[in-house]
Amino acid sequence: MSVRRLLINIVLQMFAVACFGMGVSQPDTVMSECPADSAGCGCRCHDVANNADTAAAVQPADSVRHVNKGYTYRVEVFQNLWTKLIPNLSILQYAGGIGMVSLGVGWDYGKHNQWETYTMFGYVPKSHINDAIWTFTLKEFYTPWTVKVYRDINVCPLFVTFMVNTSMSGEFWTKAPERYPKGYYSFSTKVRFIIGFGQKVKLTNLQKYWRWCKNLSLYYEVSSSD
Repeated sequence: MSVRRLLINIVLQMFAVACFGMGVSQPDTVMSECPADSAGCGCRCHDVANNADTAAAVQPADSVRHVNKGYTYRVEVFQNLWTKLIPNLSILQYAGGIGMVSLGVGWDYGKHNQWETYTMFGYVPKSHINDAIWTFTLKEFYTPWTVKVYRDINVCPLFVTFMVNTSMSGEFWTKAPERYPKGYYSFSTKVRFIIGFGQKVKLTNLQKYWRWCKNLSLYYEVSSSD
């Protein structure tokens, strides 16, 4: 056997090991081929010298898709869940007990999108108090019904809100400092619960005229905290 032929055989054996994950000890290896249109078949490698019969399953594309159906379904569920976690609303509010100016993002859901949940950051500048204050608010809207007034103009005669607000400042506390007598304050000044109600006008289908948003709501709200 010439050196050239020996090198060719070594390369072929290394290729077989890499492709089929098996060792081939002799150069006279026979591989049987499978018809491409078979429902399920495999390529079999038969080592004539060692009489070792080993099969490596190679499935057609249709069969692979069938086997990976569960995997595809799991990926789709994960992607749909992740898509739902992406906020689809934004909000900007002036005053209202959660900051002089507050903004945030949120989600709408429900059969008629009557529920809206927002996470908001508020700010009270130093010009209004001794030290500037940042706040964080979890706000929930519930709109029982909407009345269509004209084309893309809708009115919500009533909505109710519930908020949990906290101030990110050392002047407020969840437990009364020791300088106060026990039981002097029975509530926390750092975490507040707020309820409110109001009305809003909703403009829809703005994407026909404006590139930045689809719907726009203008509202006012009356609220009270503990």
